[in-house]
Amino acid sequence: SGTDEFTIEPPKEAPAKTPADSELPPLSEAMREMDMEHVLQTGKFATRKAYGVALRALGKLNNDVVVLDADVSNSTFAETFAKDASLADRFVECKIAEQNMVSVGVGMSAAGKVPFCSTFAKFMNRAYDQIEMGMNSGANLKLVGSHCGITLASDGPSQMSLPDVAWFRSFATMTDHHGNPGCYVLQPSDAYAAYALTGVMAEYESMCYMRTIRADTELLYSDDHVFNLGGFETLAQGRDVVLAASGIMVHEGNKAVELLDKAGVSATLLDMYSIPFDNDKLLDIVGENGGFIVSLEDNYGGSLGSAIADALMESGDGFELAQMHVTRIPKSAKTPEQMLEMCGLTAQDIVNRVMELLGVPV
Repeated sequence: SGTDEFTIEPPKEAPAKTPADSELPPLSEAMREMDMEHVLQTGKFATRKAYGVALRALGKLNNDVVVLDADVSNSTFAETFAKDASLADRFVECKIAEQNMVSVGVGMSAAGKVPFCSTFAKFMNRAYDQIEMGMNSGANLKLVGSHCGITLASDGPSQMSLPDVAWFRSFATMTDHHGNPGCYVLQPSDAYAAYALTGVMAEYESMCYMRTIRADTELLYSDDHVFNLGGFETLAQGRDVVLAASGIMVHEGNKAVELLDKAGVSATLLDMYSIPFDNDKLLDIVGENGGFIVSLEDNYGGSLGSAIADALMESGDGFELAQMHVTRIPKSAKTPEQMLEMCGLTAQDIVNRVMELLGVPV
């Protein structure tokens, strides 16, 4: 009937789910096992690379973890899992067939596995129909899109995933069959966050989508930091305005905080790594900063800024929000810095927008 719910159930012959032996080890320990701990000492490591390290660690802890990739495992770093001889038989190379990859992942989920499906974030949109059908059926699917946002620079707009956050975020506004958000959208800003959130996704028995960054980015956290679905972190405590950033824009936000401080403006910086997030906690912080907030993201609108706008509007309080995101079709550029400048998303652009919001002459 029209009221019946359809969910995917494991076949009767499916093996019982194998629990993980223990928690995910710290990133530094996992890197040490791969003779790569020295890389962390450089102070930079890409989120996509940390994802690969996490997959390898998860695979050794839980026999139900399986990894699928759409012929770009050397770029998503799913190959870190595939190249381990003890894990290779749980890696599926799906070639350039993203729709099939997601469908296979949904089937593996029905058999009690924990599938991670990865490709370029841009190419994940080819499987949007299969993703939505998997979500509707309650699939325990983990999706990871690498090379997200505009900082691909020279690769150009054909390779940049810009509307994906808005699409996945729409499912965070509804609930699944268990009353949980239809999908958590995760945007780690550094390797520690990406590594930890990969482990969090594995433990969560529903759909998640995580975006990873191509470039090596500055390390902001440490092994002992805890990340949660629905959480966010305060990286700088201020009193005049909140900068709410995601992914690569957290790093531009860091630079903007320093510039604003020199200009006499005290800014709070939030790393909004999860959508949805704790609305009440965010509202309290904005209230402590004069009611002013600026959202920072390197993708199209309808995403983090819109989620914040919804929270502010529902509160009924007098907050003021300025959204900074990509508002034009990007072109190619030689460097990520040039691309940020082209799209008006540099640290100085942030400072100018804050001053405008606060009514302070630049």
